[in-house]
Amino acid sequence: MMCEECYLTTADSLDMAYFCGSCFEKVHAQLKESDHACDELVPYKPSPGCNYSNSRVCLELASVLCIESSHYVSFVRIGTDADSRWIFFDSMSDREGEAFGYSIPEIRPCPNFEEWLDERKLNNSLHFLGSDGFACPDFLRLVKDCYICFYVWPDGLLYS
Repeated sequence: MMCEECYLTTADSLDMAYFCGSCFEKVHAQLKESDHACDELVPYKPSPGCNYSNSRVCLELASVLCIESSHYVSFVRIGTDADSRWIFFDSMSDREGEAFGYSIPEIRPCPNFEEWLDERKLNNSLHFLGSDGFACPDFLRLVKDCYICFYVWPDGLLYS
């Protein structure tokens, strides 16, 4: 069951708006407002002849858009293979001229990107450090300014 009012006003995560029947009653018994109504969730049933399977779909990260003070940069995977390389793109890396000048973009390899996301290495902070002992600026940009992550469904590419 889903409470639309909880979802729109108080839910920080889905578990605060989706309930089984008894949990809905327990949580909402304390509320005086009557605008909390429950909508029963109905499982998706494919139409006859549809070969829909209820299996898990795994998406792959394709790019990350980072924003800091109206300055956009991105980390982009080049290619569709899971082992494809990553690049860093900054459209305003350098500037030529003053008021009537123009931005000079920068595109460069980002060979450590996959390591930054490796679950096995998350507990070991040493791999995030550069040769000078400080965190890599690209890594800091990723974790501090990440705004939107774009994913692809590899199997979906077969349908295009």
